[in-house]
Amino acid sequence: MYSDKLELQSEKLACAMAEAQRENSKELEQVADEDMKSCSEASDSVMELEAFVEKILKKKSVTDQADGKPTPSENERLVTVQEQMKDMMNIQIHHQQDFMKYMEKRDKG
Repeated sequence: MYSDKLELQSEKLACAMAEAQRENSKELEQVADEDMKSCSEASDSVMELEAFVEKILKKKSVTDQADGKPTPSENERLVTVQEQMKDMMNIQIHHQQDFMKYMEKRDKG
């Protein structure tokens, strides 16, 4: 969900920069700021979700111990969240690389 939002925002950034002229640098800067803000918000949300999952797992662990059920591995849950963060960051890196290629191409042309 957050990685989709980040990907959409990054695509918007790339499109805006492709259409912008040198004299529109303020608009470009605004779009770049929005992109960074979205990335930051997505990262914050992932960390909040990670903390929430940990809190739920602790509560479930206490409940399961009372019921005699085996508890799920917290490490497995954390690895899943970390993999989601890695995917999100890879998308961001890809979009930044595309942007840099575009800027180099535009400056040469």
